[in-house]
Amino acid sequence: MKKLVILCIYAFIISLFTQVIGQAVQYSKVRISLAQHSMQQIAALGIATDHGDFRNNSYFESDLSESEIQQLAASGFDYEIVVQDVAQYYRDRNMASLNKTGAPGGTPTASSNCTSSPIDYAVPANFSLGSMAGFFTYAEFLAHLDTMASKFPNLISARQQIDTITTHDGNPIYWLRISDNPNVDENEPEVLYTALHHAREPGSMSQLIFYMYYLLENYGIDSTITNLVDNTEMYFIPMINPDGYIHNETTDPGGGGMWRKNRKDNGDGTYGVDLNRNYGYFWGYDDNGSSPTTSSNVYRGTAPFSEPETQATKFMCEDHNFRLILNYHTYGNLFIYPWGYEYSLFTPDSAIFVEYAKIMTSYNLYTYGTGDQTVSYVVNGDSDDWMYGEQSSKPKSFSCTPEVGTASDGFWPASTRIIPQCKENVWQNLTMARLAGKYAIAEDLSPSYIAQTSGYLPFNIRRLGLDSPATYTVAIIPLGTNIDSIGDPISFAGMSLLEDRVDSFYYALDPSTVDGQDFSFVITLNNGLYVTSDTITKTLGQLTSSFFDNADNMNSWNTGQWETSTSVYYTASASITDSETGDYNNNTNIAVTLSNPIDLTAAMKANLTFWARWELEPGYDYTQVEASTDGGSVWTPLCGKYTKPGSGYQDPGNPVYDGFQSNWVFEEVDLNDYVGESILIRFNLQSDNWTTADGYYFDELNVNAIDNNLALNVASVDGTCGNDDGIAVAMVTGGVQPYTIQWDDPGSSTTDSITGLAVGLYSVTITDNLGLSLMDSAEIIDPGAPALGLVVSSVSCFGGNDGGIYPSASGGTPPYTYSWTPGGPLSTSIPAGTYIVVVTDSNGCAASITTNIPEPTAIQSNAAVFSDSNNTGVGAIIHNTSGGTSPYTYLWTPGGETTEDISGLVAGTYSILITDDHGCSITQVYVVGNILGIADFSAHLGYSINPNPSSGNFVLELERRQKLIVLQVSDLLGRIILEEEIHGAKSHVIDLTAQPTGVYFLKLRTEDGSAIRKLVLY
Repeated sequence: MKKLVILCIYAFIISLFTQVIGQAVQYSKVRISLAQHSMQQIAALGIATDHGDFRNNSYFESDLSESEIQQLAASGFDYEIVVQDVAQYYRDRNMASLNKTGAPGGTPTASSNCTSSPIDYAVPANFSLGSMAGFFTYAEFLAHLDTMASKFPNLISARQQIDTITTHDGNPIYWLRISDNPNVDENEPEVLYTALHHAREPGSMSQLIFYMYYLLENYGIDSTITNLVDNTEMYFIPMINPDGYIHNETTDPGGGGMWRKNRKDNGDGTYGVDLNRNYGYFWGYDDNGSSPTTSSNVYRGTAPFSEPETQATKFMCEDHNFRLILNYHTYGNLFIYPWGYEYSLFTPDSAIFVEYAKIMTSYNLYTYGTGDQTVSYVVNGDSDDWMYGEQSSKPKSFSCTPEVGTASDGFWPASTRIIPQCKENVWQNLTMARLAGKYAIAEDLSPSYIAQTSGYLPFNIRRLGLDSPATYTVAIIPLGTNIDSIGDPISFAGMSLLEDRVDSFYYALDPSTVDGQDFSFVITLNNGLYVTSDTITKTLGQLTSSFFDNADNMNSWNTGQWETSTSVYYTASASITDSETGDYNNNTNIAVTLSNPIDLTAAMKANLTFWARWELEPGYDYTQVEASTDGGSVWTPLCGKYTKPGSGYQDPGNPVYDGFQSNWVFEEVDLNDYVGESILIRFNLQSDNWTTADGYYFDELNVNAIDNNLALNVASVDGTCGNDDGIAVAMVTGGVQPYTIQWDDPGSSTTDSITGLAVGLYSVTITDNLGLSLMDSAEIIDPGAPALGLVVSSVSCFGGNDGGIYPSASGGTPPYTYSWTPGGPLSTSIPAGTYIVVVTDSNGCAASITTNIPEPTAIQSNAAVFSDSNNTGVGAIIHNTSGGTSPYTYLWTPGGETTEDISGLVAGTYSILITDDHGCSITQVYVVGNILGIADFSAHLGYSINPNPSSGNFVLELERRQKLIVLQVSDLLGRIILEEEIHGAKSHVIDLTAQPTGVYFLKLRTEDGSAIRKLVLY
């Protein structure tokens, strides 16, 4: 017995020692079945239900201590240990992450192009991950606060202790203020950001440090941040629970520490009070929302505000007028607002909380609602209920709790997830600051497709900011050049909180704007302090239906397990749903697919519209609308106005429908990526093996399109004159500009016209901005330059004008015109000369020939006249005719002889009429004299000359020898060119080879007389 007592005492001392010196208690990830038990029953055990993975009617999974697991077992709960040592699991996971990436950090998972996708905020230059699994040690945390104050003293105050309050371990709780005058409490709207109520939630503080740096570094650069800092006082308590945080660092320096509460010594061997159960509003309301048991992780303390940490927060709230407060925790991707202390209970400002939650979570898509609505738990004595509910000692504050991180992230997410978590909360933090002031939003209400080039663009303005009075001015600023005019700015005053007012702006587009063309404008809202803006893009054109299904039957669908519902529909008599008679099944993957593809090949813009409603387990089960261009082999999820990026348990980053949308909404899905193609569309629902719900309904499905009136006409100008000067022009209308143009000419031209073309076929392909293509071609022909032929007739007689040029043209393009140079258009009665003849066709192409009209030389008559002797009739005229055109005819007068030469003439006058072959003629007169004593003995001499004509040598043959013969040869001019003597020879060669061709006269003289003969040398 004594030994037993000693052992018990020893065990108690060891337990006490363990808590005092900081040895970590092992935590396990436990999945508790909700088949037979409720969340309320778990909370009644004093187990924290505000963090974990809640699956309605299925299970609740969270990190629990050994004692909490023992409580579950003792109370008959069904549970399983998912991870035995969760702290070690967190450390191992982070180490694996570091080994995989090489360094902490990382970027968000790529998501769809939906408008609700997270904004990828730039990482501040001064922000870096800490050394404790990527999170900050306490010393690193303080160093960051000091760095901020040192580098940005005009924007942030130095860290200051709240009042004189210190924690149980003697640590101060620090606050800071960011403003344009950080060391002065100005009369500006105030907001408060807090983190680390619970020590094992380091991500809550990391995202605040990130946000604070983001504000400081972007002041003066980003107009939104500058305006907020100038007109708002932002207060920060980044670490409400330093004792618990330091305890985790001590027990688990590598990260993964699971201590939640502060470090108060409860006097019974246990430590810690849950600070988020120690606030004074409905403190201790029941034992479900908090616990009176000191060992419980949700122990509420001995009294409201019994703890220095909550006293410090209370002091700050009562010392200031915080209009809004964000108390950051981890994890769950939740956004929770009051009331927390009771089920199904809503504040008088519930509508404001809902609207604020919608806008603050519009990018990170956290699930919002009360604790009861989000994860079916209640909490009393929490910060939000007191900060909002306490309105006597301080003004009302709209206080909310974001739970950062997914269930898979847990309390100590991998270091690669820290920066993505920081980024996804920047918008949320900025928006809270906006809401404290004169904030309003202007929303475009006009449809995506505008049918008319002029009209009105409706918009709605809603006042959301708490600061009043305020005057808001809404304006539209055109972008680009296709908006000709826009209405004047419109001002609104006297608006109450959450009030909506609808108005519109007149617009007129440039008349040249065509269907399918986008036009953009910025809608701005000026609240008197700063301007917010949103860029809007519309498309001109009237949508027409390419396919419509009223969902009254399944005739157009390959159904799978989907069917019509005649009890739930938007328009009678039915809609299409995944499960008509009840909830969808677990572990299901069912789709309903259009039987026939939708033809969008002629469309330049298209969208899908339908009415929908759904109930799907948020974060797990989901429906997607998908498109396929290959007959259903590959499906692409489509983005709509109501989709959001899928979680890690769904289709990560891709658009999904999940959660609860109990009212019918009009969904619009952009199909512009699919114009020019034929597509199938399907609705696909997938679920896991836990919670189910009513499912997904759609009705009145319509595929709408603006037909692409892209048209191409190719005009051409043929080539001329063989000069390779053809032209082709692509004339494009319709479609969506800009166009791309591609010719197949040698230069692969990309302009609308091409020039300098040779004969051939030229094709062009044009593609508009939506990818629709058309092809056409033009043939370039070229008749070439004309060809010119001439027939030339000579002038008949020397000096005449009866020559002629007779042109003939071919080729080119008739009719033809002709001209002569010199001269005019005459083609006959032309004198001899050189002429340039030009033919010109109807295209102005010309060809020319230089030609010569010849004429014969003048008729020349040369004769040797031999006188008569003693009137004996021995005179002769030996005649030579040249020039003109042979042959010649001769007529002598008197006598009528027709030979060229005449002899036997007595003295007298003789004339000869010489006529050539063209009829040209001359008359020559010769006088034959009478010489006494000289006789012509040619008839008695007896001789012959051969050959005659000769090419050079003439042979004289004599019938008898003569004692002496004198031989003379003279030319037509009478010049003696050869003189020789023949002595007794009967034959003699007369050599004229050295003489030019022509007519010569031979004279033979003896002592008895003389003889004359004509020689022709050729």
